[in-house]
Amino acid sequence: MDYNELFKIEELSNKYIYATLNNRADWKSNHEDILAMDTLFQRFHNDNLVFLYTADDIDGITNKYEWKKLIRKYNLRGYHINLPRGYEWNLQESRRIDSNTITSFPKYMIISNNGIIIDKWATRPRKTAKLISELDSLININHE
Repeated sequence: MDYNELFKIEELSNKYIYATLNNRADWKSNHEDILAMDTLFQRFHNDNLVFLYTADDIDGITNKYEWKKLIRKYNLRGYHINLPRGYEWNLQESRRIDSNTITSFPKYMIISNNGIIIDKWATRPRKTAKLISELDSLININHE
C-alpha cells in the first residue's frame, strides 16, 4: 500500500484532503503546527475539505495510547488513521524504487477530491494565513 491508495479510501472519497502524515508525538518542533490545526478546522469545517492525520504504530499499544492522548489534548478534529506497524518502514523501502513516496515526517500534503496528490510539500499549519489562502484557492477553483 502506498499513499495514493491511502488517499482513495471510501471515507475520504470526493473530498479534498489536508494530510498530516505521521504526526506521532507532541514534539516541540511540531507544537506550533498542532496548535494551528484548530484554526484551520474551524475555517474549513463547512467546505469539502477533510483533515487527515496518520501515525505509524511503531511500538504497538504504547504508541496507540500516546496517539489518542495527543488527539484529545489538542482536539484534533478530522479523520485519524493509526497505520499498521511497519507501514512507514515499508514506505521507506519503496522509496528506493519510487521517488514519489514521501518519507520525511511529519509531512503535510494536499490531496484532490479524486485522491491525487496535488502538493506533496504543502505549507505547514503554522503558516496559517498562507495555507488558508492556498486551500481557499483550491476549493474555490473547483466550486465554479
